[in-house]
Amino acid sequence: MRTEAVQKLVGRPVKDTFGRYAGYVVGFSVDMSGELQFVGIEGS
Repeated sequence: MRTEAVQKLVGRPVKDTFGRYAGYVVGFSVDMSGELQFVGIEGS
């Protein structure tokens, strides 16, 4: 996934595989080639 696309997701709500609210995207990590490695989610 492109870094620019992931940046647009920061601050958006996240749901788990059952459709339940899980929190908000707070950040992400990419490797040296720009590939997505991790997504940080903060619950409320």
